[in-house]
Amino acid sequence: FYVLDPYRFDALRVPPTIEAMASSYIESIRTVQPEGPYLLGGFCGAGLIAYEIAQQLLAEGQTVDLLVLIDPMAGPIRLIRSLGGFIRRFGNLIRLGPDKQLDWFLRLRYMSRVLRRSQDEYTEHVDRLMQHWRDENPRRFSLMPAAEALRQDWMAVFIWAVSGYVPHHYPGKVTYLFARENPDGRKLWWGEVTESEKVEIHIIPGTHETCRTEHIHDLA
Repeated sequence: FYVLDPYRFDALRVPPTIEAMASSYIESIRTVQPEGPYLLGGFCGAGLIAYEIAQQLLAEGQTVDLLVLIDPMAGPIRLIRSLGGFIRRFGNLIRLGPDKQLDWFLRLRYMSRVLRRSQDEYTEHVDRLMQHWRDENPRRFSLMPAAEALRQDWMAVFIWAVSGYVPHHYPGKVTYLFARENPDGRKLWWGEVTESEKVEIHIIPGTHETCRTEHIHDLA
């Protein structure tokens, strides 16, 4: 059983595409197991990476025997795609570089989070990272955090890459494990799914968070 670390954006001004991330992961996977069949899985946003990895492996003539997506919630995917697409088009029109386009996406996402007063274990973690950056880089008061502070929100940087990804139909079998108390988890990047010969759906106890903590044995 092998676990792939989250992709690191620390030293990058712009994250790579989802396709490029998947390709990089495949290089790591094939150093351990050069040929299929492969058994793949991903939780939450990593489910999208696993989905693209499976697509690329099939395109390379490899076999994927199992693709499991654990509560692969996409959030407000239509809004994410629309906002990302608008910023890219307008940014290109006024000759704004890709790094500046990302900065504007992070600012708008931050403003949305503040206005909605969104708070969960993820946002609390991000706020701690941003505060740590502010402590190390003191500056005069500003209503909007500096771009470098906003870049501590690694999930937002990942979502920027997601906003430019258009998934294709996957011809293989997919197994979904949806958390019972997370109805938003039914929103997927590639649309609605129903059980069929190639789609298997299981409902597991808990929320998006507790399905992998309090209910880890049920998940297993």
